[in-house]
Amino acid sequence: MTPTPLVLPPGRGGAETDAGAAPASLAAPRSTPQDADAVYFESPLTPRGTFHNPWGGMVLPKPADLIRWKLATNPHREEKRRPPSLPVVSEAVQAFDAVDAPLKVLWPGHATALVQTHDANGRRVRVLIDPIFGRAGGVVPRVTRSPIDATTAPAPDVIAVTHGHHDHLDTPAIRALTRRCPEALVAVPRGLDRALPRGVPRVAVFDWWHRLEIAPGVDLVLVPAQHWHRRGAFDQNKALWGGWVVRSPAGSVYHSGDTGDFGGFGAIGRVVGPVDVAILPLGAYAPEWFMHPQHMPPGASLRAFDALGASHLLGMHWGTFDLSDEPIDAGPKALAQEIAREGRSPDRLHVLHHGGTLALEGGVVRRTHAHGL
Repeated sequence: MTPTPLVLPPGRGGAETDAGAAPASLAAPRSTPQDADAVYFESPLTPRGTFHNPWGGMVLPKPADLIRWKLATNPHREEKRRPPSLPVVSEAVQAFDAVDAPLKVLWPGHATALVQTHDANGRRVRVLIDPIFGRAGGVVPRVTRSPIDATTAPAPDVIAVTHGHHDHLDTPAIRALTRRCPEALVAVPRGLDRALPRGVPRVAVFDWWHRLEIAPGVDLVLVPAQHWHRRGAFDQNKALWGGWVVRSPAGSVYHSGDTGDFGGFGAIGRVVGPVDVAILPLGAYAPEWFMHPQHMPPGASLRAFDALGASHLLGMHWGTFDLSDEPIDAGPKALAQEIAREGRSPDRLHVLHHGGTLALEGGVVRRTHAHGL
């Protein structure tokens, strides 16, 4: 499939950009759903050729704050000495395939998600987001193994990467997947194509609010997130970051990527909604004084879910890599506490075992291998 021109969502202003062309700065929109949303449509590209969060969010963690965090005593230190053994679905792909639904999501762990939907002609379409099956950056080990790998994962039509951190853009996984599936399109935010492994045959580069029709009636849209970029010592914020939305006749799935708590979720929901499934983070949030600009705690993900106007929340970014102070299984427990405190029904809030599936067909929701909340 040859990528079609990337364009801003209808009615939001900005110029079209060919997939292989130089980036065009996004113009401020002619109109937005609410005046307060205007800042989320501003260009994240600075005159220096780097990227930032134009609403004034963080740029990079301060070295002094990083040192302060690393030197502080972790209040969860004793608990983390005995990490839990989390369930892993032994036949995750078979369980996923066995669920007959027009829209479903397989969660292998961390931020990896396989979205399977159908186009306007009834053809199956798969988008694999942030695939990583082994160590992050070749260094950080998995606490919980992946139930799939590059050879057993259902073949993707699109591989979409949210940002360049090593636990999200994993070059061994992308290299292996594109060798196995050379027709797969790799979708990345602006500038991140430079970090892809050599020889990737098909690449599409996105700015925020740009879309690509990846199949008849199926759009892939890059939306804002509050985060930052660095893979090496000298590439700070030289590539963009964001979240992905897959829109199809069968429904819409939003994946936040890594993001701090910011005010743009309402704008995302109004522009690309309705959102059927919002895949939002539940981990890597402690200590909150250091993490909150870049990673959301479960309570903030619950507020983002509300702001998006989404129908269902699927928790991610927990239980796989030990990246922060809280225990790896703390996120689902914190989410359950928030649900109880607010008197919510857990019916629309889903936490799966590694390898579990969430499927939707109309108003019917099915889960395989789900944690209780």
